Amino acid sequence: MARSGLKPTPEITKKFHALLVARNFFDTCCNFCGITTYAAYRWLSKGEQAKTRFEELGIPPASRDEPYVRFFEEVRKGEALAEMDALGDIRAAAKGDAPKGALWTASAWWLERRFPTRYGRKDSLELKAEDGPGSALGGLCAAIAAMRKAQSQPGVKISKTSQARVAQTLAAKPNDED
Repeated sequence: MARSGLKPTPEITKKFHALLVARNFFDTCCNFCGITTYAAYRWLSKGEQAKTRFEELGIPPASRDEPYVRFFEEVRKGEALAEMDALGDIRAAAKGDAPKGALWTASAWWLERRFPTRYGRKDSLELKAEDGPGSALGGLCAAIAAMRKAQSQPGVKISKTSQARVAQTLAAKPNDED
């Protein structure tokens, strides 16, 4: 069972780092090490705060904060090494230097999921609908506007029935008229 009252020991820190370098996800590393994700994120936060105090104010970390700083640094290094390794796989494949059987797509998949803001798809979907009085979108917009206006009035509450109608409208499947 995962425990949350621990401190980051050198053994846990080393194991966590190695698991990250092997491209395991953060939650998986926590589970394997027997710690809760809450504890690990708390350790990261404490370590980052102590490191920031040192970098910005010159206040060295207290001895009680050193395990947290070490954990923070090793987690960040592990993540960076895993990212660089995955990018190396993709670069090697692009040059034709990839080892036989290596799939650059697996590395790309991992990067997309581990670092979605940097490597995730940037697909966008634009929906168009008829707008105006009498249209489904116009009716929905009018209902939402009326609810917001009513909610802004002191002492006014929106009935569960009205809220349910809006939810039903949002959940309704569109007619296939195309």
